[in-house]
Amino acid sequence: MQNNFNRIAPFYDFLARRIFGKAIQNSQTWLLPFVPENANVLIIGGGTGWILTEFLKHTNCRSILYLEASGKMLELSKKRYDKAQKTTTDVAFRLGTETVLKPEETFDVVFTGFLFDLFQPEPLHDLMTRLNAHLKPGGSWLVADFEPKNATSFWQKSLLKSMILFFKLTANLQANELPDLEKEFAHFPLNLQQQKFFYKKLIAAGVYRKQ
Repeated sequence: MQNNFNRIAPFYDFLARRIFGKAIQNSQTWLLPFVPENANVLIIGGGTGWILTEFLKHTNCRSILYLEASGKMLELSKKRYDKAQKTTTDVAFRLGTETVLKPEETFDVVFTGFLFDLFQPEPLHDLMTRLNAHLKPGGSWLVADFEPKNATSFWQKSLLKSMILFFKLTANLQANELPDLEKEFAHFPLNLQQQKFFYKKLIAAGVYRKQ
């Protein structure tokens, strides 16, 4: 099974912090102020669930669907949620990919944090096409991910290549290289509203609005 993070789920966050410090988390929490009040939110590929607890602390969503393909990651997310301070937000957990979304399910916000770097170009386009279909007109797509075109120095390029190799060995990563997100988003009726870079511009967070 490709992109299987079950084996490394227990120490995934630790590895991310050791390599990138707080940049991965900061890039995602920077997006939270752009979540509107009473929004219906899809978080897909949220990992161990730390971002879900941040949503509950810093936003006032009506509902959150937490969609995760890794059973181990979903289990960790549920445990983290059980310990979190409860709010009025209705939270539902679902195991699977975007293909298990129901045709009638639409969202004000789609949140993808470090998800796109897992895929080859064609599967990535298919994924984004399906997610775009579930995003309401006028809705926001919040994304944080690596920005490979900003890797200009030897150490930056080596870091990204080493990261891909590591996840190929441990998680059967599908991707052979990181996608150009600006190019990928250009295929859809989405306008970039806000953007911020982290970790020497190797990480980008963006707010896209659907036309």
